[in-house]
Amino acid sequence: MPAVASQARPYLLLLLLLAGAAGLLWITAPERRPAPAPQVPLRVETATVELADLQPKERAVGVLVPARRAVLRFEVSGRVRERRVEPGRQVEAGEVLLALEEGDLRDALARAEAALELEQRAAERDRRLLALAEEAARLQRREVERLRRLEGGDLAPASAREEARRRLLQLEGEVVRLQAQVAAAPARLRRLEAERSRARRDLERAVLRAPFAGTVATVGLEVGERATPAVAAVVLVETRRLHLRVQAGPEAARSLRLGQELTVEAAGRRLRGQVVALGSEPEAGSATYPVVVELPGEGLLPGQAAVAHLPLPPLQAVPVVPEAALVREGDRAYVVVVAADGRTQHRPVRPGPRQGALRAVLEGLAGGERVVVRDAAALGDGVAVAPAGGGRGGLAGETGDGARR
Repeated sequence: MPAVASQARPYLLLLLLLAGAAGLLWITAPERRPAPAPQVPLRVETATVELADLQPKERAVGVLVPARRAVLRFEVSGRVRERRVEPGRQVEAGEVLLALEEGDLRDALARAEAALELEQRAAERDRRLLALAEEAARLQRREVERLRRLEGGDLAPASAREEARRRLLQLEGEVVRLQAQVAAAPARLRRLEAERSRARRDLERAVLRAPFAGTVATVGLEVGERATPAVAAVVLVETRRLHLRVQAGPEAARSLRLGQELTVEAAGRRLRGQVVALGSEPEAGSATYPVVVELPGEGLLPGQAAVAHLPLPPLQAVPVVPEAALVREGDRAYVVVVAADGRTQHRPVRPGPRQGALRAVLEGLAGGERVVVRDAAALGDGVAVAPAGGGRGGLAGETGDGARR
């Protein structure tokens, strides 16, 4: 038995060496990996870039204000005698709002009328006195001439001639005075007539009337209080027409004209407004121009926000994509283009104005290219994609604002 064991020992050692070598080869042998499966393209929604004629619009947000607002004050002072309106009251043009006591004003008118009447009578008197003075001076000159012819005789002593000349000078002086009085009479009458007219206007001003049809916003005086020109008596606003004040960019401002009709969105409605004012100079510290749009006030209130759609210069044959295709990262904008090999490509673009659901692309795209229109921001460069549904989607039905393709 010992001889058999000694003979088998070398074979056992050989087997162990072979087993170790095989294990070493198994451990150090490179790992066999299965062949990669072919990449399955991601299904994405795409649209074909088309060329369209657009009439883009600029959205301008503003607040509705009354077409007219007047702070009414009495032009004369006095005590309030009557208050006919309250805030919220609708009034017509010329309707009485407040009235003052009129006693002092009526007395002032009576004094002015009396002064004018006295001056008119005085002017008539002066005209008559002037005629008499001129006749008396004419007769006195004849007397002086008669005495001069008798000079040297006892019938015309020197004292009589001197007295006649003195009397003539007095009469001529009176004529000059009366002529001045008569010449100045029209000016005095005009002054007194102006004072009478002023007194009449002051009496009319004791009644405060609505200068236009509108709504009373506030009333600042009560019956018995003293009104002066410094006190705001009534604030009247016109709400049958409202004004929307907005700021327009340079391109929109150049496209607008007075009387032009615009679409305005307010209180969930689309209304037609009209441009009634256009600023020719930009607002201080900005590059925008003031625009006022007038629209009917029915169903609207001052203070409500509204949006005016201001037309921009039209664009001809410009590439357009759905707004959802545009990805913005800060000041940078890009779209994800599906290249001819079916892989994605980030393409920087310069967006233009928007119209409806479409966005014009001024630089970076050409007609006929395909862009991803959903979840584009999640796709990197070089990703294999396929259009959802296996087709190439177009832009049909993407806009309802008049883009023509």
